[in-house]
Amino acid sequence: MATFRPNTSGRTCTLNFDDKVKFELPLHENTARKLGEISQRQAEELTRLSQTDPTALDKAYNCSLDALDELFGENAGAEIMSIFENPSVFDVADVLTYIGNEYKSAYASMMNAHKQAGVVPDQRGRR
Repeated sequence: MATFRPNTSGRTCTLNFDDKVKFELPLHENTARKLGEISQRQAEELTRLSQTDPTALDKAYNCSLDALDELFGENAGAEIMSIFENPSVFDVADVLTYIGNEYKSAYASMMNAHKQAGVVPDQRGRR
């Protein structure tokens, strides 16, 4: 009898920050959901920048650092942002955009590989 063994190779998104800091994210629905939530929070924080609150930039920056820590673990945000000489809220927004774009690309590649193998149902539920 054949034995099924899980194969998780190719199911991570490797993120390289200026060849100084590297992290991996699992290509999984939960990670995609978390990235969507983080993107939503980031957009909300950036819209507040137009208000007159003098602490808005700091709040948006700290919210983004918290998001990076949420994704990769404690102090990951500070570690990633250390690649910048004087990191700003716009730098961390660029980092989050990079993460989202790389993740989408890696996830699409994984899905395409499964589709080619005929194991992902099409929109009508057929393989």
